[in-house]
Amino acid sequence: MARHRSPRPFLGLLRGLPFGRLLGSPFALVAAAAIASAAPQNALAPPRGLLGPGAGDAVGGGPGARNESLIAETSAWTRWWVFNRDPYLARIRSPLSLPVSPAELGGPPLATNPVRPGDKVVHLDVVPVILERLRTTRDLDILSASLLALGKIGEAPADLAEANGLPSYADAILERFGESNLFVRSHAVLALGLLEDPAHAPLLASIARDEKAGRKAVRGRRLDRRVRANAIYALAHLGTTSGRRGERSVVVHHLLALADEEREDHDLLAAAVIGLGWNPLPFTGETGEDAPLQGRDRQLALLHELFEDSRTDQRARTQIPVAIARLVVAPTTGIDADEVADNLRRQEEQRVRAVRRFTEAIADRGGEKSTFVREGCVQALGLLVKDDEREPDRSAIDGLVRIADDGQDLEGGLSIVAISRIVGRGIVKRGPRAAELRSKVGRIAAEGSPIRRPWALLGTGIAEDRALAGGGAPALGTRALVELRLTEAPAPQEKAAAAIALGLSGAVDTAPKISERLRNGDFYVRGLRALSLAFLDAREYIPVLEIIAMERAYRPYLLRDVATALALFGAPGLADLLVNKLAFARFMPDRVAALSAMAWCDDPKAIDALIFMVVEKRMGSRSIDDTSRAFAITALGTLCGRSALPWNTRLALDVTWSAAPPTLTDPRVGGGVLDIL
Repeated sequence: MARHRSPRPFLGLLRGLPFGRLLGSPFALVAAAAIASAAPQNALAPPRGLLGPGAGDAVGGGPGARNESLIAETSAWTRWWVFNRDPYLARIRSPLSLPVSPAELGGPPLATNPVRPGDKVVHLDVVPVILERLRTTRDLDILSASLLALGKIGEAPADLAEANGLPSYADAILERFGESNLFVRSHAVLALGLLEDPAHAPLLASIARDEKAGRKAVRGRRLDRRVRANAIYALAHLGTTSGRRGERSVVVHHLLALADEEREDHDLLAAAVIGLGWNPLPFTGETGEDAPLQGRDRQLALLHELFEDSRTDQRARTQIPVAIARLVVAPTTGIDADEVADNLRRQEEQRVRAVRRFTEAIADRGGEKSTFVREGCVQALGLLVKDDEREPDRSAIDGLVRIADDGQDLEGGLSIVAISRIVGRGIVKRGPRAAELRSKVGRIAAEGSPIRRPWALLGTGIAEDRALAGGGAPALGTRALVELRLTEAPAPQEKAAAAIALGLSGAVDTAPKISERLRNGDFYVRGLRALSLAFLDAREYIPVLEIIAMERAYRPYLLRDVATALALFGAPGLADLLVNKLAFARFMPDRVAALSAMAWCDDPKAIDALIFMVVEKRMGSRSIDDTSRAFAITALGTLCGRSALPWNTRLALDVTWSAAPPTLTDPRVGGGVLDIL
């Protein structure tokens, strides 16, 4: 096995010195003070994206997992934001990461991580440290963190591996398939899929379907539902990241079989449904009643069948509308002009069918009785509906407007987001109702109920973001309304939503007003103000954000968002503070907040500092414990990962989280694939 060569003098010099002082950043003078704090104990479990991987007792499920002192966003619109914000953050530094989609069949690879170090640093310096810890530790958090880090990093290039005698990372992962701890075992299965090697598809499918080969791979351990669900998510990841039709077809074949076989199992069916939505195949061009269903036609046919089947588990059924919508809107091509035209016609037929069905589902009378299923339908319509006066789009828009006014709270908020997406597309394509719908969202933002107003403010930002990305003109009247709510709204939630809306709409001239209350007021509003300044590239506010990040008070969400903004700005020396938090923060939420922000950090010193945390016993006068090492390994896996987006971003987008099965996300105890970094 290749060993860590420690090529930099950094590691040796650090022994015996206060960590922050050596790096000499603006954060160094107060780094030690920043890690001492007091924490309230009456908070909820964290939202999506704030849980680290692992299974250990120290944190009840991994770095940050199952920790009751983590503060959660309590309003529905902020939950939507944490599930859907990653693409907006990624675009600041990597515009090519958008739109978020599967790898195009036959096309270029997906956008890569812009802060990833070179292959030699990753595979000769970082990975050997992780492999050594994986080989020697029995700490459950470190085991899980190491496995997922290897998956995110991926195998070394063949020439580099051969020249340096590097081992197969897949072999190291497979060795842990027989672990007695359920979480470690399930994370090993997930990590195998994150390697993105299609050769592992048959084994993952066998585990997912509880077959002999899968049972043999886990060395007689029980193929628990969590292990099987993770195998399905891993399998889906293989297809989503592959641009080869044959490889994706194999994945889709297994996902279709699993969806058909597991209609009554919410965990397994939800995983298969979400996976199908992110793995579109081409339309086959087959026509006629007797023609066999293949490709995307077959995918859509089964999903519609599952949606109508009374046996289908309702928690999984809530995810079906968005999966159908993703397949319908996925690009379609052909080998010649006639085939392209035919496939576009078939695509439009499928769109009309889905819009009609989901509009029927959200009808005031005779619609779906399940609020959760209606939430899924509303989100699907936001992806499908065109700004058009013709049917079925007109009825769909009318239905969404009715729910935005009179629907239940979450359903109504999601309808506002759906309308805002239609507005954004309509502005670009000069739709007949764009101006009317934009005014509707603005009226809700100004005059709606306290629960609706934050949703509408967020919606204005979503609409403006889409319009501007497509070349549309900004709506100055709408922007003025949002700016007014930022300064005069009585509720902190409205101020927070207004701040994000102004950032998404590119309102650079509003940066001074956004920054006015960075130093006081509601913690969550202050954090979103910081992110808004990052969207606007308002670098003149970096010094005040640095001061906030260094404050001693216990405010993990404020720390997360302010540090994320600084990372997106590329603030020098941010790694000092984040690494100190990862290593020594007294309370787990502070460590989790630092870990979340570290995902966007491009400070080159971060890699060396994190390696130091993994390999050394002490940092200055303080001991480094195994929990700190698990956090450091998770951060290394993120910084050295291949993707421009966190690995589970696709699974999080437009998810119906209110009814999600626990293997997808569990807001009470964590442990789902969306609950880990």
